Amino acid sequence: MARIAGIQIGELSRRTGCNIETIRYYERITLLPPPVRSAGGYRVYETADVRRLAFIRRARELGFTLDEVRALLALSENDRQGACTEARELAARVIWARFGRKSPTCGLWSASWRMP
Repeated sequence: MARIAGIQIGELSRRTGCNIETIRYYERITLLPPPVRSAGGYRVYETADVRRLAFIRRARELGFTLDEVRALLALSENDRQGACTEARELAARVIWARFGRKSPTCGLWSASWRMP
């Protein structure tokens, strides 16, 4: 039987610093897409899942609610003109509301914060 190449949940957890139970929760509430399963029933993730989970975790660290994260992810998947601007505006509003003038130097637009 062919082995599926990919990342198991423990490795995903290690790479992103996200608890395994939190990963499963994000799957249940559909912030993460359901992973493919190996012949043995193990979850198998791809590189895109690592990026998406890292994005979710960073957004949560910055204080974004799950609904706000969901909105940002939806905008990132939208290829219509203006979606990127909407995502930036939503992120800026949330960060401004949380931190005001004391906005953290979070590198919001740095490489570590790129939308998936």
